Amino acid sequence: MKTFRKFLTLCLALVLCLSMIPAAFAANAATATIDTGRKASLNLWKYDFTTANADGVLEKNSYVSNGIRNDTMESALADYAIQGVVFSYLKVADITTYSALENGQHKRWYCTAWRMMPRPRS
Repeated sequence: MKTFRKFLTLCLALVLCLSMIPAAFAANAATATIDTGRKASLNLWKYDFTTANADGVLEKNSYVSNGIRNDTMESALADYAIQGVVFSYLKVADITTYSALENGQHKRWYCTAWRMMPRPRS
């Protein structure tokens, strides 16, 4: 019985190791590069879910945000948008990319340099 359990454990460990092989491949250089010169914008909206639940517009736990824009929810909660919400951001690290050509293949390293930042003024 012990031999069978050890064999079964070995088989399961092998299956787990072999199933993770596709996840070990890195992205190619064209898609993995961070374009630091590109400009971006970010819109954040804050909604009053408590009042929307009380008014029956939104049932409790019926909507879970997944980060993808949902036009149906935006139009349903348009009257419950909270005005004047202020968000702030703080840079906590620098990302540096080092790359080299070894044996005809690109090697790329991403380094994160953390630094202590002063607390923002309120």
